[in-house]
Amino acid sequence: MTDKTQHAQCIIERYRNELSDRFKRHTSYYNHDDNFRLRQYYCFPHLYSALFYDPSPEQIKFIGTQAHYIENHNVNFFLFAENMMKFAPVEIGEVDFEKWKERSCPGGYYLYYRALLIFGSAHPNGFFREQCLEHFVDDDLYDMIGYTLIRFNDTVPQVRRTAMKIFYELMRKERAAEYLVNAMPYVEHVRRGQKAKRSAEFSMDYLDSYIMETFERNADTVLKAYIHTRRLCYKLFFLHPEPKYRDLIIYFFKNECSYELRCLLERIYIKMSGECIPDEVQAIFANDENEHVRLIAYEYSLEKEGIWEGFEQLLFSESAHIRNFARRNLKKTGF
Repeated sequence: MTDKTQHAQCIIERYRNELSDRFKRHTSYYNHDDNFRLRQYYCFPHLYSALFYDPSPEQIKFIGTQAHYIENHNVNFFLFAENMMKFAPVEIGEVDFEKWKERSCPGGYYLYYRALLIFGSAHPNGFFREQCLEHFVDDDLYDMIGYTLIRFNDTVPQVRRTAMKIFYELMRKERAAEYLVNAMPYVEHVRRGQKAKRSAEFSMDYLDSYIMETFERNADTVLKAYIHTRRLCYKLFFLHPEPKYRDLIIYFFKNECSYELRCLLERIYIKMSGECIPDEVQAIFANDENEHVRLIAYEYSLEKEGIWEGFEQLLFSESAHIRNFARRNLKKTGF
């Protein structure tokens, strides 16, 4: 064992000692004890630094196991690696990624290797972050698009440029559209950040346009996403109400199960169409099963046409909102 490998073992032993209560009781890493988990999150950035000291196969596997456990329990908190790794020591030195792959992934098991790269992409060492990003395109890695998008807001210009290059390479992979839909919270992170906008080669409008075109080709993938993710997907079309996407919006509307999102899609379609909504589309909105969707359609018709023949029939609607709408507007016109 070399001096560097012995130092890696010392780092691992310190990590074990910090969590000694659990290790002494031989409790599985996969437990639900919040105190243990918080202590583990605090200690992990220091454990990660052992990877810079020529660790043995067993040491790499141990670190990879811990990384995968933490990543697996934070899938809904997309900035978990960013927030944790800011406490990591700023290590310098060479890392052999091929040994990572061989030692942490026996039999092609890439979950540990993937987790190590995710945490590495948020490491304080900018050169190391860039190296990890470049390995995001390795075979058998999956769902890396979101972690690439985070680096669009990196503090180092070269890392931002590398992230942009890697993003478009990942988009050529299988199931890229599915992973892009899942990465919409990361797109919002880029939109609200400032670092990416400092790069001359970056355009948020271009990225939005690229994503919208991808959604057009993979509409059913969008509809399979969780409701909060679908909302972020539709938001792009609200920000960029291009008329060429009207058919796509209607397709989303017809297949959307959430009335709130149907209301959003209806408003997006109206915004895209301006003065002219086809009668058949207006009929789809006006005959929707939800009162709020119908009310938006009635408000649009009233604004464009005024009181129409049969408007008073709305006074007999089952919806109190629609009855009040009809009563209020009939009074204004003197009926």
